[in-house]
Amino acid sequence: MAAELPLTEQGHAPQQQLRSGPGGADYVEESTCLSCHPNQASAWSESHHAGAMAMASPETVLGDFGGVTYEQSGEIFRFFKKQGAFRVEVTFADGSQGEWPILYTFGVDPLQQYLVPGEGGRLQVLGAAWDVQKRRWFDVDPEATPDKEDAFHWTGRYQSWNGMCADCHSTGLVKAYDDGQDAYRTTWAAINVGCQSCHGPGADHLKWARGQSSSKTGVPREFGFVGRKALSSAQGEVERCAPCHSRRTSIAGDAPAGPALLDNYLPRVLDSGLYYPDGQILDEVYVHGSFLQSRMHQAGVRCSDCHDPHSLDLRAEGNALCARCHSEEPAQNFPTLRPGLYDSPTHHHHKSGSAGAQCVACHMVETNYMVVDPRRDHGMHVPRPDLSETLGVPNACNGCHSDQSISWSQEYVRKWYGPKRHYGANWAEAIALGRSGAPEALQPLIDLSRSKTAPDIVRATALSLLPAFGPPSTPALVAALGDEEAQVRLHAVAGLSLLPPPERLDLLLPLLNDPVRGVRAEAGRALSGVPESALTPTRARALVRAMRDYERGQRAHSDLPPGRINLALFYTAQGRLEKAIREYRVAIEQDPEFIPPVANLAGLLDAMGRQDEAERVLKKGVARNSDSGELHYSLGLLLAGRGRLSEAIPELEQAARLLPQRGRVHYNLGLAYQHLNKRSQALVALRDAAGIEPETVAFHRALVIFYLQDQRPDEAWTELIRWIELSPGDPEALALRQRIEGARRESKSRAR
Repeated sequence: MAAELPLTEQGHAPQQQLRSGPGGADYVEESTCLSCHPNQASAWSESHHAGAMAMASPETVLGDFGGVTYEQSGEIFRFFKKQGAFRVEVTFADGSQGEWPILYTFGVDPLQQYLVPGEGGRLQVLGAAWDVQKRRWFDVDPEATPDKEDAFHWTGRYQSWNGMCADCHSTGLVKAYDDGQDAYRTTWAAINVGCQSCHGPGADHLKWARGQSSSKTGVPREFGFVGRKALSSAQGEVERCAPCHSRRTSIAGDAPAGPALLDNYLPRVLDSGLYYPDGQILDEVYVHGSFLQSRMHQAGVRCSDCHDPHSLDLRAEGNALCARCHSEEPAQNFPTLRPGLYDSPTHHHHKSGSAGAQCVACHMVETNYMVVDPRRDHGMHVPRPDLSETLGVPNACNGCHSDQSISWSQEYVRKWYGPKRHYGANWAEAIALGRSGAPEALQPLIDLSRSKTAPDIVRATALSLLPAFGPPSTPALVAALGDEEAQVRLHAVAGLSLLPPPERLDLLLPLLNDPVRGVRAEAGRALSGVPESALTPTRARALVRAMRDYERGQRAHSDLPPGRINLALFYTAQGRLEKAIREYRVAIEQDPEFIPPVANLAGLLDAMGRQDEAERVLKKGVARNSDSGELHYSLGLLLAGRGRLSEAIPELEQAARLLPQRGRVHYNLGLAYQHLNKRSQALVALRDAAGIEPETVAFHRALVIFYLQDQRPDEAWTELIRWIELSPGDPEALALRQRIEGARRESKSRAR
């Protein structure tokens, strides 16, 4: 059995620290808040926020630790107690064993997870979780790897509480990652999600309550709370909940918190893999991005209109919750909501009181995540069987009536609501086209980005897709730089960062002074290659501040490879190549099976003329990741560039097998065959390339030259015509046209 390391040898265990928080005020003990606010304390004490995390104890542990054994993915877990402490013994798939104390519980319903100590001050989230409803152990991630050497294994880097979960389950958390030691000194102000998580640090509030001075910073605040003014508006409240109820990235690092969401976080838009093209939830996205799409959000509805902010309970049960605003009487607080009789068969066309008659059944479809955790889609979408047919997205009708066809659902929609039913704003087709890269998506995406009715998150999504369409998208991106919505400006800046430096310089310089940190930082990243000497002193200082914001934000994520990669790209743009190389190397150490840092590092070393190092990096990467077509391809190109074609071809062949739909891979394989005079193999590879990507001129050009070399002018002519169709006026094609016409005439003459 593996020996258990004491926490002092593993690193610094997480601990409480009542530090200075946003705005300079200090955190206080949560018990201080609860003693003065008993009603709120009572409601909160039974909430999921109160149980978000706790020390493991007989009062908090819900799972069965009575010596039971549970097996999943080739691993055997034994849950037991020793000297009153909760413990787990694990036999891994490779036969090795380990034993850990359960230090903390994580959540209370519908599942509870458990944290065990790892190396370097880490807490690891145990792979087996407790199903609170069915009282059973279960595999929280059935698709997880059983290989404990993999960074995605529950003992690995990506399952570390410190970097992946902590800041949403505790109050006033400081990750405190030590770059040099690859270790943490994580602290919290409160172990769970307490009062100060939403209201802000409480020291100034205590001073206000006691009639003392407002703040050690001298900044007056209502009731001594830095966040009270924000919570007083609908948008402010939604943004206060968003950091923990969204898919986002933290960007503030150790900078003071700002008033806007994008001062501290970059929320995701409707990205492929997270949302269906119509905005319905696909992956676990934690509500915020869905709610931003809804008509409720546009009307000014806030989270606490439906949820009690302390208990988190719904304000009413069933349809009574929705009927508080959606009834025949106009909703006084939300005048844009159309009055009507909604909780009636005349609207929902189901038997009153039945499951199908519930508002949420049609407008807030439920999806299970983490196996047993159902989440409702807060986009409040209208069921669209027609989009299921054209785009393959789910719809609420067939979600319940799974035994019926989509056309059956469509027929009932037409029967109930008429053939010209109005669905409201529709963006699904534009986003679906944009994701596919279809040329005809350009104008719909431009129109969507400029829409006066589409939600801001949808317009930002359109902007995020536009850069793939090249220069024709530039005017729409430029126009969005002046948008009122920060997320829209952010994605406009990101899109324009792909322009050549002289073109983006004048466009993005004003954004260095944007009122929102996230936009400023993105502008700093986009202009990071601009020498300070090329700017006025004022603009140079603004650029330095913005770049510092960007670097600080990425450094906050240096415990994970993506943060390291972003830093490496940032340093490369500035010409700080040795720093970039270091970041790539650390990223590879953190996760040897993560492909991007390997490929990027090799490419950078190659560009610097350090081909021997690049080759070593790629060969080591291929040895670790033999199924990576990208690495085989990169190695093949490097070897070919060094004139070692006989070594390059096996790598390119393997890349072509692993990346069968990448025309460029087949094209380069064909060129390598051609250089070694393997004509038949070369022709097959070049034809494959042109067949996979028929719009790529280079592939048809290669075939034209190949056929000319083989004295096959008719076939060369066919490829040339395609070349000219794709690139009219190409001087090389026009010159070859005369040559091929002559060769065809000569060939026909010989035939006669």
